[in-house]
Amino acid sequence: MSGLLGTGLRLTFASSRSPIVALAVGLAFGAWMAIADTTVFADAVPDTQRIAVAEFSPLERIVAVLPRVILDEIVLRLLCSTGLVALFIKVAGKQNPWSYVAPMILVATVAYPLRDYAYFASLEWSGLTLNREIGLHIMANLLWVWLYWRHGFLAAVTGHCAAHFALQPLLTWLA
Repeated sequence: MSGLLGTGLRLTFASSRSPIVALAVGLAFGAWMAIADTTVFADAVPDTQRIAVAEFSPLERIVAVLPRVILDEIVLRLLCSTGLVALFIKVAGKQNPWSYVAPMILVATVAYPLRDYAYFASLEWSGLTLNREIGLHIMANLLWVWLYWRHGFLAAVTGHCAAHFALQPLLTWLA
């Protein structure tokens, strides 16, 4: 099997449609995050986010977050996801859907919280906070790893970046 470490995963876009899919998914999810944070999850939004929205422009927040987005994609998608998929394929002796799905779930629910441990430790936990983290950040990580699997690493990066291009201005506008 071709791709990174014989996984079939690719660095580049999988097709000419992949950038469009990534942009659409990212923009839509970023909009969902902003709407959710200003409505359903408003009481669970961390103070650090409230302060950032109040004190910095959307452009300043985007510029500040993009290096972290790129690093997250390298660590969580390129390294963790690729490594886990390769391991699952090796253990199974062949490629199968669970060789991708199980690592996707592990990266979103285990690797991401470990990577962002300081953020998770700083939260004031409640049922609403748990639902917010699952509905926004865990789901986002599942989307980005799905984009990587189906559309290539650049699609995951594009989608994640696009989410912030929708999220940050909408947070200011909806606040």
